[in-house]
Amino acid sequence: MRWQYALMYWPQMQLVFCGSPASEGYTIKADKSIGEKSDLEAWHRVLAELGSEGWELTAALPYGNSAELYLRRPVA
Repeated sequence: MRWQYALMYWPQMQLVFCGSPASEGYTIKADKSIGEKSDLEAWHRVLAELGSEGWELTAALPYGNSAELYLRRPVA
């Protein structure tokens, strides 16, 4: 089975999709148009969206006051 991988960085609020030819990523920000009041709310929304798209959390590594979340999903 082949996998697609992604990383989420806390508190930098970054999401990076890994793969070739290059990794894609973006900064997670509150979307005021849907009523989000903080970037933390946006973080929760993005994590829930990833779960509904088939991503699973495989590891969470703490580094002092920050953390890296490793996610994967099967590639068809």
